[in-house]
Amino acid sequence: MFDDILEDVNRLMYNSVKQYDEARTLFDQVEDLLMRHLGNYVPKAIEPFNNIIPFSSLKSNRLDPHMHDPYTNYLYHAISTLGEYTKLSEVAFVWGAARFKRHYLSADNPNGVGLCSSPSDIVRANLSASKYISRVLNLKELEKCTISGETILIPCSGAYGGVLGHGMLTGSIMDGKSVTQHVIRIARKEATDPGFFYYLAAFLCSDNFEYHLITTTRFGKDIPEIAPAGLEDILIPRLDSSIEKEIGAMFHKATNLQEQANMSENTAIKLIEENYEKMIRIAEQLSENLVHMRVDLYNIDGQIYFGELTFFDQGGFDTDITLETDLKWGELMDLEKIK
Repeated sequence: MFDDILEDVNRLMYNSVKQYDEARTLFDQVEDLLMRHLGNYVPKAIEPFNNIIPFSSLKSNRLDPHMHDPYTNYLYHAISTLGEYTKLSEVAFVWGAARFKRHYLSADNPNGVGLCSSPSDIVRANLSASKYISRVLNLKELEKCTISGETILIPCSGAYGGVLGHGMLTGSIMDGKSVTQHVIRIARKEATDPGFFYYLAAFLCSDNFEYHLITTTRFGKDIPEIAPAGLEDILIPRLDSSIEKEIGAMFHKATNLQEQANMSENTAIKLIEENYEKMIRIAEQLSENLVHMRVDLYNIDGQIYFGELTFFDQGGFDTDITLETDLKWGELMDLEKIK
């Protein structure tokens, strides 16, 4: 069926996987660089700690145990005492989007747009728009969710230990797109140097550092949430500007590779969908105004060939179909067409 596009799809997907792998390697190298220059901020071993923490020493007025775990307390104390630091709110805007009821497509509402989201593997995040959310009925809410390119996204809802708190930096592919309300947005302030912002993004997306500071602000028992206000006072350790630029440039390159992989993958998906959807349109035209019709089409080397039109599969004597399936198919038939 897809013989005519098989070579192009394989090439695009091969390039996509290669780019994802290159991006993952660079992200690992960024983590190594951060550990090389900030490794003294991370505890080498966690000693058992059973003492009551004096209220005056709490970095938050909340008493949730995870807000004050030894690893995060050590990290927070090290950043605040061992060197210079910048508060996130001083160099970036931090905000979220209000939750709203999503209206999905119907026969009367064919214009699909989407809320982009990311899966559990943040490197393989596919930022394609959903085709099943109404552009018309959600217009006002979608406009509130729009972001520009080079925005840091932090998933703020979901199970701890999953995608919650694992951030990513978007590129041009996301410029003007609407993003799900389940992520916090972080964007560069105009006065902030772009090179430092890439370093900031690398630090915010780090598994060894900021992930712990971000997720420690979570609240909620069954489905943890992170609030934008909880991230504004997060501390970003400062390094020599040349080191910050080196880390930031490497992280930015990895992000660009991630985006290129995303675009290659989406192009391959589009090729397959266009080929398939063309056959669907032909079948719909041939069966228009009929209650039931099986349309046989064949796609050979990119050419679509007509086979036959069938009113009754196997003459109506197909014994492999169960009674429950027969009833289900019958419910889908609109008998108003023959009245």
